[in-house]
Amino acid sequence: MNKIGKIVVRLYAEMSESNKAYVLSKAIKFEEYEAFCKRLKNVNPEVLPYNFLITHLKKYCQFNTVNGLKKLSDIPSTKDKLRLVKVWVPNGRFIPEDATSFVPLGNEHLVTELISGVIYKIKERCMLIKWESIKSSLANVSVGNDEVIAARLDYEKKYTEPQDVYFVLDKNKSLLKIGVSKDVFLRLRTLKSKFTKDLEVLSVIKYGGVSLESRLHKHFKALKADTKGIGNEWFYFKKELHDFILELNNHVHKSDFIEKTLKD
Repeated sequence: MNKIGKIVVRLYAEMSESNKAYVLSKAIKFEEYEAFCKRLKNVNPEVLPYNFLITHLKKYCQFNTVNGLKKLSDIPSTKDKLRLVKVWVPNGRFIPEDATSFVPLGNEHLVTELISGVIYKIKERCMLIKWESIKSSLANVSVGNDEVIAARLDYEKKYTEPQDVYFVLDKNKSLLKIGVSKDVFLRLRTLKSKFTKDLEVLSVIKYGGVSLESRLHKHFKALKADTKGIGNEWFYFKKELHDFILELNNHVHKSDFIEKTLKD
């Protein structure tokens, strides 16, 4: 039995005996009842009226919805804004994902679809206020030197690849490396030992992966640096890239800004 059938059966079961009898007597007077009985001639005659009633009610039973009076069969579950949905919302607590990044914790709430978006935005706003108040106390000192690495809030929902996209600046040469790694700060230590210690992570896009890295390389190809011997992922750190990263870091959901920028 499908979902509509289960709703009808439940509603019928909740009726008083007199209402059940009235509804059943009305149902078997329809012309479709005779044809229904002929189709199911091998079924126990005692259950035919009930079976027909359920089938009939599924077609004609009406309910008040946010869009007015509707038949059950005409109510798409995704359109009824008063239906209950589970919504995950942040609760203002955070858990470390690695030495410098934190992810927000949350809870699921059962709310009507009509207000689910509002509830999410309110809780998200409260979470961001809490993060701003505590992030300075979560900074981490890099092992092996006195560099203080600011805590990052990793709050990305659109990208799902196993590697993160990183932007590493060579401060001496004003070159920016756009690469990928599963562990950005382990990668940073490797780059420092290979090239120079004057490297700094400017931004990280969680789960962006190789596909996003390729799109960024293509988008900034006019700034591509000739860096033979040290790889082809370095770009001149001009105003365009500087402004891009500045704006990127102002977005909680970096993917929103990325997708809008790369589309334009």
